[in-house]
Amino acid sequence: IQNVGITPAHRGRGVGTALILAALAGFQQVGLSRVYLEVTAQNDGAVRLYKRLGFRRTKTLFKAVELAYS
Repeated sequence: IQNVGITPAHRGRGVGTALILAALAGFQQVGLSRVYLEVTAQNDGAVRLYKRLGFRRTKTLFKAVELAYS
């Protein structure tokens, strides 16, 4: 799972949980036994959601970010 986004006006209503649970159910139906996701470590709300749903941290990656100056 790479990108799940909930607009600020809809956060805290269980939309993210419903989307992830629906995806997990679909994965299970086709026989997938393992799921990975990527989340920005500073995205506290998403990290809490994924932990609540049983995900665990396996590694932390630091990606270089290109900055443009004008």
